[in-house]
Amino acid sequence: MAYAAWGQLPLRVDDWVWHRLPGADWATAASTLAIFALSGLLAILGARRAPQWSPARRALALAALAALAFAAQVSAARQLPGGYNESIVALGKPGANRYHAAARGVRSLWAVLGDYPRWMRDGSHKLIITHPAGPLTLFWSLNHLFTGAEVSARAFVHWCEDRFAWGIRAKDPRGPSAMVELFREMPDADLAGVWLASFVLRLAAALLVLPVYALARALHGANVALVAAALAGMLPSLLLFSPGIDQALPVLAATACWLGWTAGARRSLWRAACAGLMVSVGLFFSLSFVVVGAWAGLLAIASLLGAGDRPAARTILRLAAAGAIGLVAPAVTLYLATGYNSLAVAAACVGANAEFNAKSGRAYGTWLWVNPIEFLVFLGVPSACLFVARAASGVCSVWRRRWAEADWPTVIVVVLLVALNLLGVNRGEVARLWMFLMPGCLVAAAAQAERYAPYRRLVLVALVALQALQATALKSLLDVLLGFYRGLG
Repeated sequence: MAYAAWGQLPLRVDDWVWHRLPGADWATAASTLAIFALSGLLAILGARRAPQWSPARRALALAALAALAFAAQVSAARQLPGGYNESIVALGKPGANRYHAAARGVRSLWAVLGDYPRWMRDGSHKLIITHPAGPLTLFWSLNHLFTGAEVSARAFVHWCEDRFAWGIRAKDPRGPSAMVELFREMPDADLAGVWLASFVLRLAAALLVLPVYALARALHGANVALVAAALAGMLPSLLLFSPGIDQALPVLAATACWLGWTAGARRSLWRAACAGLMVSVGLFFSLSFVVVGAWAGLLAIASLLGAGDRPAARTILRLAAAGAIGLVAPAVTLYLATGYNSLAVAAACVGANAEFNAKSGRAYGTWLWVNPIEFLVFLGVPSACLFVARAASGVCSVWRRRWAEADWPTVIVVVLLVALNLLGVNRGEVARLWMFLMPGCLVAAAAQAERYAPYRRLVLVALVALQALQATALKSLLDVLLGFYRGLG
């Protein structure tokens, strides 16, 4: 509210700036807020009655939350100057999404994967060298679904433009000159791929409600799980950085963590292997999944030790071996099939990230305190307050050696956040880069709300309402792609 009243606040740190949009799109915000209201109502009802619901009713409620989250993602897309949908510019403009631009220039994906450590350092691709080949592979694959089917591609593009861009054609010479220039020479198959990618990424973001529900239910029960799932659909970062590759990562991270926890709790080898598989898939997209691997592993250990009986060493070794097989098998298979060397790519990405930090001039000490603030703000201030309260309680229990009282899943998230911040790998942009850790914070926030039993309903209403308001307000006020809107005027 203060941001809306005061205009552009001093949101500059080193070379990083948050830009304010020239005009808030309150009509779009209103429709998104209405969708969030339905999600919130379902969560509040579920928090009271979910334990009595049948499995079929709970599944229906969860499917409704996922559908509403996807609808909110699509609804929140702004109309740019001239009326066109922001989603296509966010993915199609080279300066806004470098991975999609690079994918459009790739003829043979297999050849690129086999030579990726060298290819990624080529001058024309130097802006994507901090990531493995996952984003490139995803966008290339979606683009090639329409290869050789120009008529179908054009029909799909026009269908999307009629429904999501007010019927405005990207290649219409009467449209904004910058828009026409951007898409004039783009084949219809690639433009169809851009539209398809915008839906796939948003679907991945919406599906986050499923593993968040599963993890929260395993930890705290069905009533907490529905609230956590609803909060996952209202996560400000997911809405703000949409569509983008980072919003596809939390669903993988949350799934890996749920599998890790249940693998330990049930002594399940296949769950441990699937947790490793999820981490391996995530590492193909971002090296941040090294943290997710540690997260899932620590959750497995916590659930093993919390079962009451001390697990046998053989059980621990078997679970660790299953997880390792799930982690390594996809990388080995990819290497044998294409020559993609995951270790060489990881080394190149680490070096590129260190080089970026050195050249950017971002001070380690400054971002040491700015990163946590940014992370908590874009987690959603209401959820952040509850998360911090539960984290403080858990850390105090550990400090006093009250091991049985400690909420170990929350303590693990806190330890990972502190360690990641102290490493200094990411200096800024953590609202996007650490999005994969936010599901654990939301589960803790929903569980903390249960502690206010006499005022639980009031707390839940305030939590859901304020979270929805913050997410829609930030989406309507902030330009996270550093001014590409202003280039379309």
